[in-house]
Amino acid sequence: ASVAISPDGRHIATGGSDETLKLWDLATGAAVRTIKLDSAPRGICWFPDSTRLVTNASHLTAIWELSAKQPSRVLGEYERGRY
Repeated sequence: ASVAISPDGRHIATGGSDETLKLWDLATGAAVRTIKLDSAPRGICWFPDSTRLVTNASHLTAIWELSAKQPSRVLGEYERGRY
């Protein structure tokens, strides 16, 4: 499982074996958003502006805008044992 608190202290991002990235409102404890991933994230890291985050899964690293349904950029994709 992966967990990261946004730099502005408003949200927490979690990822687990259910292959989802979940965003939570820290003030209310409510789930704000769930994003289905291709595999369980191994790491989550926020950008300093708290509007984007990076996920790393077994085969790709992606940058997510909080307002987007798809990653805004895929940094690497695993193919046949090579990056």
